[in-house]
Amino acid sequence: MKSLKDKPSEYYKKERRGLISHIPAGEHCVLEVGCAEGKTGARLKSEGRASKVVGLELNHEIALRAEENLDCVICGDIEKIQVPEPYGKYDYVLLGDVLEHLVDPWGAIEKLKLSLSSQGTIVFSVPNIRNWTVLFPLVFKGKWEYERHGIMDTTHLRFFTKRTCRKLVEEVDMRLISISPEGSRVANKFHRLHLSLLVDFTAVQYVIVCEKK
Repeated sequence: MKSLKDKPSEYYKKERRGLISHIPAGEHCVLEVGCAEGKTGARLKSEGRASKVVGLELNHEIALRAEENLDCVICGDIEKIQVPEPYGKYDYVLLGDVLEHLVDPWGAIEKLKLSLSSQGTIVFSVPNIRNWTVLFPLVFKGKWEYERHGIMDTTHLRFFTKRTCRKLVEEVDMRLISISPEGSRVANKFHRLHLSLLVDFTAVQYVIVCEKK
């Protein structure tokens, strides 16, 4: 089984615009779990959406690169270490395609909640296992096969739908703000038309925004 450390270098260079768009302008303190090379955090700072960005990255080599873009970078596993707070509590915590790689996503969110400011917000994205590209081979061909990347990535341990995303937020006792599709123009169009079932089958992933109660 491949690990995250086996990912190609391009995997770590992405800016997560779908996450960035949910953070308004302001002097926010942000933690990005799975920060890769820190491109998302650098964009937050350049656009005036954050004054401090802390990164947590599993891959040591990639964490060293992220130090060029972020205020502070810690190399470690969110499930095994204490949440770093070099600048105090966080206004926003980002997890872009992280929870599906964890043994206990619920425990990770519960841990991160403790590091949020009084009105802190968590923004996370997860692949949509209800996407038609997964369901069609499963239902009509009996195929459930892992791939090098995408929804059925070999490194994924957990699988989510829109419904189970809502349930996760409820179970960690946070207030759901929004769930929006990402990665498919068709899904975005169905979302605007409030065609929920079609969104569920066409969305590649969902971006979830939730806040402390």
